[in-house]
Amino acid sequence: MSSEVENKQIALSIVEALNTRDLSVWSKHLAEDYTAEHPGVSVPLNKTMGIGYNQRFVTAFPDIRFSRCLACSPRAITSSSSGQRAALTPNGWLP
Repeated sequence: MSSEVENKQIALSIVEALNTRDLSVWSKHLAEDYTAEHPGVSVPLNKTMGIGYNQRFVTAFPDIRFSRCLACSPRAITSSSSGQRAALTPNGWLP
């Protein structure tokens, strides 16, 4: 499997994890030395902090659903919660 395909599967695993409210689905793909930058955070987060960062969406928005939006952008993710809908693109959120 190519690294591009593998990376895509890993990226989409967080969408599945958020929708099923089971972040262990996503965390299985993360290396122990994982670090990532997150919106609104000034320092990179490690694996534990990254999972905690994403857990807040599950807690704060229990009915939120994420999906890919190819019409918006090949790399866009859409979300909907309580009738509200938005798309996250590489350039930021679209209403």
